Amino acid sequence: MSALPVSRTPDSDAEHQWMHAADSGDVVTLQMLLADNPNLLNAQLHHQTFKRCTALHVAVWKGHSAVVQFLIDHGADIELQDQTGMTALQIDVMRTCLQKMRPTMLLRSRCIDVQSPVAMAISKRRQVRDRSTDRDIDTSVLDMLLTHNACVDQPDECGDTALLNAVEYGLTKHVEKLLAHGADANALDTNGRSAMDIAGEHGFVDIINALAENSPGLVKSVGDKTLVMAVRHEYAEILEPLYDQVHNRMSKADGQELGGRLLNIATEYNAPSCALFLLERGIPMDWTNAKGENAVQVACARGRPEILEMLLQQNNTDENNHDDISKASSGAAVLNHPLIKMDVLQNCDNSFSFLRDDNNTFPLFVAVKMPANLEIMEVLIRHRAKFDFPTRHSRDTIIPLLASWLMRVTSADVSKLLVDLATSDAIRHKLRHVILALTCQEYTYEVLLFTLTILFTPQAVDVEQALAVFKPWMQRCQVNVVTEKLVTDALNL
Repeated sequence: MSALPVSRTPDSDAEHQWMHAADSGDVVTLQMLLADNPNLLNAQLHHQTFKRCTALHVAVWKGHSAVVQFLIDHGADIELQDQTGMTALQIDVMRTCLQKMRPTMLLRSRCIDVQSPVAMAISKRRQVRDRSTDRDIDTSVLDMLLTHNACVDQPDECGDTALLNAVEYGLTKHVEKLLAHGADANALDTNGRSAMDIAGEHGFVDIINALAENSPGLVKSVGDKTLVMAVRHEYAEILEPLYDQVHNRMSKADGQELGGRLLNIATEYNAPSCALFLLERGIPMDWTNAKGENAVQVACARGRPEILEMLLQQNNTDENNHDDISKASSGAAVLNHPLIKMDVLQNCDNSFSFLRDDNNTFPLFVAVKMPANLEIMEVLIRHRAKFDFPTRHSRDTIIPLLASWLMRVTSADVSKLLVDLATSDAIRHKLRHVILALTCQEYTYEVLLFTLTILFTPQAVDVEQALAVFKPWMQRCQVNVVTEKLVTDALNL
């Protein structure tokens, strides 16, 4: 590395003219000044953009190829570093990066947990990446520097090489040229990412292909990590060319472990296209992460209905085997699927809603318990899941839950349901008269709780008659699948 000359503020007209000429691309003035004062060639002076730089740094930053050629031809030191430790080569790459910088969203404008790797990875997918004109970028300055053997692996103050910066911004031409001049494809940034990892994170298939062709060893050394990056950011197009290359270099056990891990990550990071790719390759779903969760468990716990649908469609597991994702107690009401068991009450969150009564000034606020992810339960129900109640007490515990779900429709519709139940043969007990009386006084929510309690009393109810009232009412009111299934299974206990 060249020694760093002491920098100073231009203190003569010649020095001011020298830096101004480099900035404006005036080769003639540079030639005149250099003839009178050869020391200007590598003088490091203060500039409005750089605190310590040479004329070459300024010319490269401005993209003045004629000035760059003139300075190099007259012996300018291309390895001198500016105030931030950047050489002319790094400045040229950074200049292009800034010109082609992808739009970056303001995190404060959206509800994003910046501490969550999953949330951040998902949010980045919405950033626009327009690389349609990247092949048209003028690389004449880069070509000059490389032709004169500029050091391609000099790290900047952040520890990044020119290659890492070029990959970060998807500059394919720069990557190819840097690799052709011996850039180290194995260099890591301060976060431990290789060039291939970065390309996988951004979905740059062409750059991954260039790296793999130039350095085949990368596929074996970091290929699996690159696949992880691609899955986290949902770039299935990266999996297609790279997965088989990585998988074929592994033992059978390691290959199965990689596939299972990627499927688990695809579920965690909500990457359905990647999950579909892996499932079509026959990847098993039984691999578990550090928390002991397989892909189905992750899909249910994180609320990934689309991926859960794929997993259940691919399932060939013994229906007698299932996992309890909620550690439900033996007496809890559960939604039971051949692969998984969910505690109904544990998977519901409390929220508040109100039921407007036109006869009262103020609405009636009620606690509403809804599933943390209703779509997950709907998917499970479509795939043969059913609600199980080990004891009658476990069924009684879901009465407030069921009432709050039924009250999601209009109060008038619920009142009609109560009247129909009380006047049918569904309720044999004389308390049906109490139901009618209270319904007329519009105690809808309280009466619904009372009615469900009676309906769950075997001696007082005719299940077939009750279902004959409930089913058409639920269809007419478009009650969700989960509520409909819960009513049916609870009454059929």
